[in-house]
Amino acid sequence: MRWATRPGRCVSGPLWSRGGPEARQGAWILHEAMSQPTPENGSLPILGWRERVDLPEWGVSRILTKVDTGAMTSSIHVEHLEQVGEDRVRFEVVVARATQRRAEQTISVETDLVRTAKVRPSTGKLQRRPVVSTLVRIGPIEHRVELSLVSRDKMLCRMLLGRAALTGLALVDPGQTYLLSAARPSTRKARR
Repeated sequence: MRWATRPGRCVSGPLWSRGGPEARQGAWILHEAMSQPTPENGSLPILGWRERVDLPEWGVSRILTKVDTGAMTSSIHVEHLEQVGEDRVRFEVVVARATQRRAEQTISVETDLVRTAKVRPSTGKLQRRPVVSTLVRIGPIEHRVELSLVSRDKMLCRMLLGRAALTGLALVDPGQTYLLSAARPSTRKARR
């Protein structure tokens, strides 16, 4: 990788530049990373730090997901988790929180338990979490991912996609959102 030493100069040639409206804000643009991937050049697709994700095997669509390369594992917000037999679990995926206008929206799922994992969240306290596997779809990417089941009640995003799920599949641009999925459609009426 080549690093910029000052505006318009790099250790191994011109890679960074200032241009357009970003120049007025002092932002740097990395030209190679910003080029759009194509099947011909073999580049990986680029995700934003927030995306809308589908879980087709569970009937979940457009769940708000944080793409977090700082987290190793992936997790999803569930409620009413219970073990069914020795190797199955039943739970409700929370797809939308309750608001003043609507009730909480959940989807009931029963699936195989893959394993129980020890996870150290940002609080630092080690937790044991059940882990399940399902197909994840983000734009053109479809991949089977392991998800730990946890309460993310206080978090904005219902799901967290960690680096183990992304390795070799996509790159992440931490300054962008919704690069492979559309943001939630606006429900507000346009002002005239």
